[in-house]
Amino acid sequence: LNNLLAAYSDKTAFAQCTFASVRVRSTCQTVQGSNKWYNSAGPRTPGFCWDPIFQQRVQLTYAEMESGVKNTISHRYKALCALRDYLTSRGEGGVEEEGEGGVREDADTNAKRAKLE
Repeated sequence: LNNLLAAYSDKTAFAQCTFASVRVRSTCQTVQGSNKWYNSAGPRTPGFCWDPIFQQRVQLTYAEMESGVKNTISHRYKALCALRDYLTSRGEGGVEEEGEGGVREDADTNAKRAKLE
């Protein structure tokens, strides 16, 4: 990755995650989360993919951050929050619990129920 960036004076990167929500006989709604990252001039620690190379405005690369911190600022997390907010605004965002057994309903269960109604 550093070799690819060597040809460019701007060493920033942009990561984006997109989720789509589609209901039967409805339009497709997409939501996105993104982060702008800065090159730390090469890997500083071992890690997966670009995690050892890019950092946000803090001085740590993603590989150097605790996973709990990384997971609350990632582009995937931002996209999931946007999807949750969209589904919640439509009354579909929560995980419901029913009965004494605490049966959890997820999107698949709700989709099956929608087909039966």
